[in-house]
Amino acid sequence: MVDEAASVAEALASSISNQYDAWLIDAHLPDGSGIVLLARLRERTPATGAFPWGAFAALFALGLAGSLMHFYLLLLTGSGMALASMLYFLTYNMGRTDALQLIGGIVGAACLGIVIAQPLWVQVAKRVDKVTGFLIAAALYGSCYAVWAFAAGWGIATAFIISFIAAVGQSGWSMLGFSMVSDFAAEDERNAGLYSATWIAVDKIAFALGGTLLVGIVLSLFGFDSMKAVQGLPQTDQAMTGVMVAFGISPAVLSTIACLILLKFRSRD
Repeated sequence: MVDEAASVAEALASSISNQYDAWLIDAHLPDGSGIVLLARLRERTPATGAFPWGAFAALFALGLAGSLMHFYLLLLTGSGMALASMLYFLTYNMGRTDALQLIGGIVGAACLGIVIAQPLWVQVAKRVDKVTGFLIAAALYGSCYAVWAFAAGWGIATAFIISFIAAVGQSGWSMLGFSMVSDFAAEDERNAGLYSATWIAVDKIAFALGGTLLVGIVLSLFGFDSMKAVQGLPQTDQAMTGVMVAFGISPAVLSTIACLILLKFRSRD
């Protein structure tokens, strides 16, 4: 038997008079949240399977949790753009013929920054709070890429230093963000899996979005020639500006927008 309910009230009434094998639940209903409905249904019929259709999207509208998801989406999108365009930035903007070899060292410096910074951010969160620490880390990360975008002529040593400092910031927003998601899950045990699943989904989607689609769009808009890149030929000044935008300016802008979203929530709270 298949039935439909247009509201939370109708669904609850149907659950009293009928026995269902499964529920397919919309996250947004006229008289309430599908997530709340899911919790009520599980209280009445714990053995019935239920899939909260649209619940992933619903989390993006849930107070601090929603702001955090938006924040993380923007930061990871920027991170994906930076990593995807790093080779081009080293090759064209910094004029390095050994870009492929340098990437390994730059990534190594970043890994070192991430490892060293973990205890630091734990102490920062204790002194202030996790949200403030999250904002500080994101601001540090975005600032590093904003500087790096205009520091192509400062030499490779500068690139290693900026990569290390940016990784310290990335370590903070990734660690504290995941810690806050764990806090949300602990407070809402019935939907704990949903928080974790949404966080993982945002991670994969944003990184792929920034590292493929958005970088491709930005470079195309500035006339970057991929065939020249394959052949090792020089690019136009406009194309090099596009590389700078994709590599440094976009992550900085996305970090700024993310911070503003979270600050707006805090000022309203």
